[in-house]
Amino acid sequence: RREGKWMHYRISESGDEIAARLLDETLNCLQEDGEMQQDRARLVNVCCAPALPVTLQRAPRPSNLAA
Repeated sequence: RREGKWMHYRISESGDEIAARLLDETLNCLQEDGEMQQDRARLVNVCCAPALPVTLQRAPRPSNLAA
């Protein structure tokens, strides 16, 4: 769905058991990956920083991050 300049995506669960298992395994691997954890931490810092970078000023925040 679109929310201003933001696009929100969701991964839907598959009815295919093999595809669902593959997605679960991939997500589990990503949760344990150090580089992915660092990327997520940087993303939170950018989205929730007191002073947003110039390129993000006046851009709508996703509703789950709105303060």
